[in-house]
Amino acid sequence: MLSFARMGGGIVAVAVFSSVMMSGVGMAGNKERLQAVRAEGGVEAAVPEEGDRAAGRVIVDSRMSFAEAVAGTRAPPETIAALCLVEVRYYSFDGLLHQGQLVVNRAVRQDVSEIFKLIETMRFPVAKAVPIVAYRWSDGASMRDNNSSAFNYRTVAGTKRLSRHALGLAVDINPFLNPVVYEDGRVSPRGAVYRPGDPGVLTREHPVVREFLRRGWQWGADFKSMRDYHHFDYDLSR
Repeated sequence: MLSFARMGGGIVAVAVFSSVMMSGVGMAGNKERLQAVRAEGGVEAAVPEEGDRAAGRVIVDSRMSFAEAVAGTRAPPETIAALCLVEVRYYSFDGLLHQGQLVVNRAVRQDVSEIFKLIETMRFPVAKAVPIVAYRWSDGASMRDNNSSAFNYRTVAGTKRLSRHALGLAVDINPFLNPVVYEDGRVSPRGAVYRPGDPGVLTREHPVVREFLRRGWQWGADFKSMRDYHHFDYDLSR
């Protein structure tokens, strides 16, 4: 498995043994699909050795500099200037505390930090949070690997309109467990199944969703043409 860190001025993938452990009733289908994705080269969250477990250390899933986290983006300089790198902590599916990173717009930095503090406090499991540069800016690859992310200079799928991800104003959480479900029944990422009640799955009554909504964010499950259960975005013009 891979954890990302800065070494010698570049992004280095550090091999770590084992895989993200999925748990809970009804998780078998998603677990099998995630295992298949990882076999194709997915980026896995770091899983500790027994010494780390016993010592209660925080497991680092991502340790990039800001420059590394935005390397290769097609975003214009003024967009990059509005971004910042936020370190977040969360309990992953191994039951242990992990540290990851999100690239977000400075305007929502406090919201994102405080919501992830809630996520940590209530032990809502997050598989990993690694800047999407680790996936060569591929939203599809990041979603298939159940990676939580934010900034990605791209358009909305199937359109020429910039996504709020392009401005660092959107956050995706556990996208494989909280997929996009279209009106015609298609699901993205392919192979995912939305199973309310399973660990890591978001629903309207969930405290994380309610906190995003309380702060004025939009939840993708409220979109008219689809239900994007992993997506939250913020409109600065509100």
